[in-house]
Amino acid sequence: MHADRLARRWEALLWALPLVAASVAALPVVVAGFPQGHDWIFELVRSAQYTQAVRAGQWPPTWASELYAGYGSPIFLFYAPLFPAASALGSALLGTVGGGCVAALALLPALAALAIAAMVRQVPGAPAASARAAASFYVLHPYLLGDAWLRNADAEYTALCLAPFALAGLLRARAQPRSAVLWIAAGLALVVLAHNLSGLWLAAVCAGATALSAGRSGGGRAAALARISGIGLGLALASFFWLPALLWLSEVRTEQLLAGKFDFHGNFAALGALFGWEDFFGMGPLTALALAALAGTLALPAPKHSGQRWIALGALLGGLSSVALATPISVQLWELVPLLPLYQFPWRFAGPAALFAALAVALLVSWTSASLGRRAALVLELLLFALCTLQALPRLLQYEPLPAPVRDRLEPALAPAALLRSPLPATVGEEYLPRGASLTAWQVVSPRLGPLVEWGGARVEVLEDRGVFARLRVSSETEVTLRWARWAFPQWRLDVNGSSAALERGPSGEIASRIPAGSYELELRYEPPAARRAGLWLSGIALLSCAAIALAGARPGRSAQPGPGPFARATQR
Repeated sequence: MHADRLARRWEALLWALPLVAASVAALPVVVAGFPQGHDWIFELVRSAQYTQAVRAGQWPPTWASELYAGYGSPIFLFYAPLFPAASALGSALLGTVGGGCVAALALLPALAALAIAAMVRQVPGAPAASARAAASFYVLHPYLLGDAWLRNADAEYTALCLAPFALAGLLRARAQPRSAVLWIAAGLALVVLAHNLSGLWLAAVCAGATALSAGRSGGGRAAALARISGIGLGLALASFFWLPALLWLSEVRTEQLLAGKFDFHGNFAALGALFGWEDFFGMGPLTALALAALAGTLALPAPKHSGQRWIALGALLGGLSSVALATPISVQLWELVPLLPLYQFPWRFAGPAALFAALAVALLVSWTSASLGRRAALVLELLLFALCTLQALPRLLQYEPLPAPVRDRLEPALAPAALLRSPLPATVGEEYLPRGASLTAWQVVSPRLGPLVEWGGARVEVLEDRGVFARLRVSSETEVTLRWARWAFPQWRLDVNGSSAALERGPSGEIASRIPAGSYELELRYEPPAARRAGLWLSGIALLSCAAIALAGARPGRSAQPGPGPFARATQR
């Protein structure tokens, strides 16, 4: 009895392991500051511009006003907004752009641990040790740490941290279909809003899992309906972002997404590099061991929980498929599937592989613990945590913060007035620059009179100049052509003395307008596309639908009483 009590106390203490793992993943950022990875300047510029757009009254933002010396960019119409929005909130609370980015990065590992634990707790018969082990494995996974520390791929990292919530909903559909709809919808919507490409593969996983589990093993018709409804609601919740982005994609330089170093043909990974540490995308050996052990254990005739085998098969299929997509063996598939080249780097599928491997770890711990005593199971869990920590150490040693001189100049350099005078970019390939816009003209012809670069000798009084809105008073004895320091994009509107006037494209891709002789008051403004407004309505309707589902499930007598949450149930076992 004394030994059992001692073991239970140790098991309760072991719930600190996922928290320790999350702390390890967040500690370098909290202590040393924003990491100096591949894309550090792009991430900070995007976050600074998103924050400024919110402060200027754009919600949700679509136009970055200070980029390209004030010519601006519709980048936020296409770039997933969740991490910039989180960093903007952090900036509002902490007062600095860098502080907002650090706060967002520091919170993500804890969210990832919670998401993985929630996912594993939906696996039938899985003990609490499975949730703890999978959470530690995933949070300390070298690929995720590489995203956050070495690549500054904060959008993808955010998506990977949140993706398990959707998978938790898929697994939950069998027992609690009503609440599963909300889990799937929220998880999928968050991932779509975090990272476009991760949203694509997660939607494909959700659809594939729904199709494969349509039989009795997946919970029957109610579960299938819940999964389908969750996917539909999730896409609707995020439609305010992806709908206008999809419809207006032809207006920007999408060819840059597939050119040069972004061509997938030159970015496949060798297996040795994929399961190592030397390359920034390496996953470490534990992922290969987990998937191999899962395959071997499935082949054994040992008894398993009746609801776990199909989950194990799905995890193995997802993990092996992700590994295959990252290696040259899948080159013909990349050439055939239309949207696949947009991933640019096949090794990006190491992220989904890490997620499926975490589920594999959870199942292996469940099966192993069933044949071990309590003490042996606790020792095994501690050993696995130690291995995960050791696997993460090479990434920890590769972490580099921004140098002190850069940190000291960072906030002044990210201020709106400073960005107007600097060539700091927001992306690598200028892929969100409107078609027809000159790549160099903005560096040569900067605004000279408020928002204007040329005014043909007219008398101009700048009444207001706020990036997406400018108001001028213009007087001229002859017709003049005004050239504005704003890239031509279909959503600009010009009013002359309160009446709509035509806009043209100037020689460098900027807005141009012809003004007759006389005195006029001009208002130039950028309006969000109609597709954005329609998407907001659709997202609002989806949000109300989710609220209605939640309220209907909370009514007494309408559904089964909900069980305790994942952490509460874990401590009861």
